[in-house]
Amino acid sequence: MTTTIIMTMTIIMTMTIITIIPIITNMTIITNMTIINAIAIITITMSITGNIMTAATITAKSTTMTNAMMTTIMTTTMTTTMITIIIMATTTIMTTIMIMTTIINTMTTIVRTAINTTNAMTTTISTMTTTVTMIMTVTIMTTTVTMIMTVIIMTTTVTMTMITAMMITISIMTTTMTTTMTTTMTTTMTTTMTTTMTTTIVTTMKTMIIVTLMAVTGLTVADNLPEVPPRTLGSCVGIRPEHCSFDCFRCIAPDDVFTCPLLSQTFDDGPGPATPKLLDHLPGKTTFFTQGINVVRFPDIFRLQNDQGHLLASHTWSHAHLAELSNEEVVAQIQWSIWAMNATAGIIPKFFRPPYGAGDNRIRAISRQFGLISVFWDRDTFDWMVSEGGKTAEDVYDDVRQWKWEQPQGLILEHDSTIDGVNVGIRVAEILDTDRQMTVADCINSQWYQDLPQWLVPE
Repeated sequence: MTTTIIMTMTIIMTMTIITIIPIITNMTIITNMTIINAIAIITITMSITGNIMTAATITAKSTTMTNAMMTTIMTTTMTTTMITIIIMATTTIMTTIMIMTTIINTMTTIVRTAINTTNAMTTTISTMTTTVTMIMTVTIMTTTVTMIMTVIIMTTTVTMTMITAMMITISIMTTTMTTTMTTTMTTTMTTTMTTTMTTTIVTTMKTMIIVTLMAVTGLTVADNLPEVPPRTLGSCVGIRPEHCSFDCFRCIAPDDVFTCPLLSQTFDDGPGPATPKLLDHLPGKTTFFTQGINVVRFPDIFRLQNDQGHLLASHTWSHAHLAELSNEEVVAQIQWSIWAMNATAGIIPKFFRPPYGAGDNRIRAISRQFGLISVFWDRDTFDWMVSEGGKTAEDVYDDVRQWKWEQPQGLILEHDSTIDGVNVGIRVAEILDTDRQMTVADCINSQWYQDLPQWLVPE
C-alpha cells in the first residue's frame, strides 16, 4: 500500500513539473488567459497534494507509517508550495515588466512627438506658447509616470535600477529640449526686436533731419520733379534715354560739366589721412569733390586744402547712391555736405559730382535747387582698382600717356581717400608734366563758389 502511494505521488509531481516548466519558459509572452490557466493548474495541484496528505495520514494510522515516510510527504508538500509561490512571483514580475515596457513605449512616443514639434516650431510668439505648453504637459506626464514607476520599483531591485536609468535619460532629454527651445526663442525675439527698433530709429532720424533742413533753409522739394524709376547700383532697369542718365547712357545735360580744354585731374571721396601727401606734390590747383562726413572727420585737412587755393566741391554727405534714394533723402545728402563745408571753411560749393556718376534728370533737378552744377568726367583712371588688385598702377600710367599723346584735354577721375590713390595721383601729375591744369570752375570760366544766401549772412 505504501509503495502504491509513493508511486502515485511521484507521478503527480512529475506531471506538475512537466506542466510548470513550459509556463516558466514562455513567461515573456504570457497573456491573461495563460495566467488563469496557470492558477487553475496550481489549484488542482494543491488539491491533489491535499488528497495525498490525507491518504498518507490514513495510511500512516492504518499501517503505522514510519517517520521517514512522513518526512518525505512533508518535503513533497513544501516543494509543491514553493513551486506555487515561484510561479505566482514569476507571473507578477513578468506582468510588471510588461506594464513597464508599455509605459516606456508611451514615453518614447511622447518624447519623439515633442522633438518633432520642436523641429516644426516657428518664430511666432503664438507657436512658442504652444511649444512651452507641450513641454509642461510632457513634464507633468513624466512626473505622473515617475510616481507610478516608484510604486512598481518597490517590487524588485533590478527593475528599480532599469527605471531609474530610464528616468535620468528622460530628465536629461527634457532639460536639453527646454534649454534649446529657450535659447532659440530668446535669440529670435532679440533679433526681431533689434531689427524693428533699428528700422524705427533710422526712419525717425531721417525724418527729423529732413524736417530740420526744411525749417532752417526754407527749401522744399519741388512738386514737378521729373519722374525717374529708382534703381540699384549697377542696374539700369526701367531707365530710358529721356531720363538722361550718365551712368546708364553717358547722357550729358546742357548745364553739365564733363570735360575741360586742358587735361586736368579731379579727386573724389576725401579728405583723408593721405590727402596732405598729395597736396605736397601737386604742381598747381586742382578740384576736390569731398564727402561731408570726411570734412567733419578731418576738418584741418579740409581747411588746408582751402588755404592752398584748391577748388572744393560736394560729393554728398556719405557717398550714397542717389538713384535709389527718395527725393527727401537726396536733399538730405546734398544739404548736409553743404553744411559741413560751410561750417568748416565758410564756403558754399557751386559744383557737385554724384557718387558713381549716378546722375539723371531727377538728381539734376534737386541739385539745381541748391544752386549746384553737376560735374562728370571723360577720363577714368579706375585707380580704385589698384588697391583691389584689379588693375596695376602701370596700367593707369599707360592710359594717361595715351590720353596725353592723343588729345591732351578732359577731366580725369581719381581718388584721394587711400594711400594707393594718392600715390597714383602724384605719378599722374608727373606724367602730365605741366602746372597748367585747370579747376572745374576754370574749365567753364565760372565763379568758384556761391555767394552766401541771405539766411546765412550774419546780421
